[in-house]
Amino acid sequence: MATTSFPTCIAEKLDDSNYLHWRQFVEPVIKSPWEVQDQMASIYSFLVCSLSRVLGCTHSYEVWKRIHEYFNLQTKSRAHQFRTATRAVKLESKSVEDYLLKIKNYVDELAGVGFPVRHDEHVDAISEGLPSDYASIVSVIREQQEASFHC
Repeated sequence: MATTSFPTCIAEKLDDSNYLHWRQFVEPVIKSPWEVQDQMASIYSFLVCSLSRVLGCTHSYEVWKRIHEYFNLQTKSRAHQFRTATRAVKLESKSVEDYLLKIKNYVDELAGVGFPVRHDEHVDAISEGLPSDYASIVSVIREQQEASFHC
């Protein structure tokens, strides 16, 4: 935070006769440091109230670091759950449309938490959940994947 100095044009001390003149120059200088401090205190209070895991932190950056670490772990855990769920989807008694939509929803959830799924991984997830009746289709898809991979 930059320090703010008082205007040098105020040479006289504050009294009843010069309050308005004095205020015109001094109030903006005084107001800016207290607004910065108030904002910092508000940020700190907001962050501390947002999450009980930040007890013991004394600075806003420490609170933010703990919040970031906590939610980063939570996000990675959710991503792992979505990846596992994506691979667990099976066609079984679902319509093909419902099956593909279920996998797409997991793929979208992964992208939403910052872990986008590559196209080939998406296709693999679809292929893996299909029963053996679809083996010839899966074989064609895999051949096309390999061919596009080598190009």
